[in-house]
Amino acid sequence: MEEDEKAAALEKFQMMIRNGNRYFVRRNRNGVPYIQQLADLGLTNIEEAWEVVLNLEVGHCTGGPQYDWDDRSLGKVVWIYKVEVNGVITYIKLKDEESNRGCVCISFHEDQP
Repeated sequence: MEEDEKAAALEKFQMMIRNGNRYFVRRNRNGVPYIQQLADLGLTNIEEAWEVVLNLEVGHCTGGPQYDWDDRSLGKVVWIYKVEVNGVITYIKLKDEESNRGCVCISFHEDQP
């Protein structure tokens, strides 16, 4: 994974978010609703989660590009980031769906050791 590839992907995600081309997947994880997962990180709403993504740096990227488990036909479009949010290491998975929903946040929760 090259630094310039990481930088280009992050820049694209952040541009899509700033342009309102974004979608937050509202999924439960281990029976915990997404809004509770955000609250556990000290965030009160999805907009605060997007602010965290807008402040990500290339060094926060820990994986990608990877195939989306749900749709390999899209190619390698998934990226993983880990960043501290209010003292908690947070796992963020973003997907590039530029032609559809834009920057898709698939996961945003406390990282599992």
